[in-house]
Amino acid sequence: MTLQEEVKDTLKKAMTEEINLLKDDKLSEKIEEARDIKMAMRALSSRYPELNKKKNQITNEDVIKLCKKILKDEKVRLLYQNKYIGESDVKGLSQKELNTFVNEKMIELDSQLSSDFIVAINKFIPKMMTETQIKKYISGNINITMYKNKMQAMGEIMKNLKGSADGNLVKKT
Repeated sequence: MTLQEEVKDTLKKAMTEEINLLKDDKLSEKIEEARDIKMAMRALSSRYPELNKKKNQITNEDVIKLCKKILKDEKVRLLYQNKYIGESDVKGLSQKELNTFVNEKMIELDSQLSSDFIVAINKFIPKMMTETQIKKYISGNINITMYKNKMQAMGEIMKNLKGSADGNLVKKT
């Protein structure tokens, strides 16, 4: 099943769950969770046109990139909504300085920036490899001696890992 089909399936399940919970008059917390999942899947589906591809041409990698973009947008929204960042913090900053400031805040407050919406989107993003997993992959699959230095091998490594490893972590190993 492609990620695109999985998103559609998750949306259907969330809608069914919401309807069943409403019929059974279950806890409002469970209803809110189902609504957040439904909202996340709709947000994801509605942003497919950004990929400038027909629906049958959208790859899993495309869906993952879109999920990461949505995730970042949602975390930025939470930074402002929860007043971790205010107008006085960003006044006078250039776009580059603003992006750096926001990214630093997201890293600093990562565990506090969560919601059912974020959890739902995160399910479609592969877990990042650990430093140990990266080292194991490199030692088993890449012949570093073929390159003048380690940095020349990085392009091949990153291409093969297709977004499942942080580039800074690969560079470090």
